[in-house]
Amino acid sequence: MKQIPIILIGKGNVGKAFIELLVEKREVIKERYSLDFFLQGIFRSTGGAMLPKEEASHLFFFPDNCLESSPWWQNGYSFLDAPVNKLSPGVVVLTTVSSLETGEPGFAYLQQALSSGWHVVTADKGPLINNFRCLRREAERQGLSLKYSTCTAAALPTVDVALTSLAGAEIIRVEGILNGTTNFILSRMEEGVSFEEALVEAQSKGIAEPDPTRDLEGWDTAIKILLLAQTIYDRDFQLAEVTREGIINLPLKEVQVIKRQGLALKLLGIIKRHQKDISLEVKLVPLEKEHPLYFVRGPEKGISFTTDSMSQVTVVGGKSDPRGAAAALLKDMINIFSPM
Repeated sequence: MKQIPIILIGKGNVGKAFIELLVEKREVIKERYSLDFFLQGIFRSTGGAMLPKEEASHLFFFPDNCLESSPWWQNGYSFLDAPVNKLSPGVVVLTTVSSLETGEPGFAYLQQALSSGWHVVTADKGPLINNFRCLRREAERQGLSLKYSTCTAAALPTVDVALTSLAGAEIIRVEGILNGTTNFILSRMEEGVSFEEALVEAQSKGIAEPDPTRDLEGWDTAIKILLLAQTIYDRDFQLAEVTREGIINLPLKEVQVIKRQGLALKLLGIIKRHQKDISLEVKLVPLEKEHPLYFVRGPEKGISFTTDSMSQVTVVGGKSDPRGAAAALLKDMINIFSPM
């Protein structure tokens, strides 16, 4: 049985769901993969807690609202202050929300983790946007893994399919419905519900964030195809290179007209490759019934790869909620220590 310490940075909804899922799945993971993950540390913006290995299991079950009054908690204690380079290395799980412009504070955390010999699994897109190749090269140099499935559509497998299932094929085009909020709203508008009403419904169901601006303006989809393009082609792309539109102020009448034509309006993230030229865009596209993403409805997501030797490969599904994001984090962790 391989024992693997985890340090969790950030404990919002995804972080909480991750701990809950890890507790739920811990015995199954032990039995199936011979991996025993234990939570050795938790850090938030206000402070952190690090436990000796023999006491680490306490963190799994300590009530979240009491963590800061626990005997292990230190106010102002940052992951950057922790002596992680002196511990038996494991995996750092990052669920913070960093600046899209600077990548901080997550970039500093990832650098610290990799330089200290720890694998990294991140749900934080910020550090990857402008520092992707830098972090990837550092991980390779150290013989470590940098995993980020949660950043590229969470429970919908995108990176896994591109790198593993399509190994050896040239990916010519990618089309993806990569944001559950926008797809839910468009689906409800097809049913005659106004944009405003559909948004309120999405928020009440926990599908949309309290501030859904990044989703509605197409930024979330743009970031995901940016990371996918960098992964697939191992090239630097900037967010400014992504041609982008969103669904804010989309008239209900327009969606209904498209529906009457037998089409389905979708917000797609698109990567197109023509020889050495690669373009990235987020746009509203009316899809015909023959398109593999036509029937992707509600908060579900989907991605379709067009290749030179494997034709078209499409994957549909993936939960759009904290549990789905947590499941992607857990999947990445398992695949680091128990690869196929």
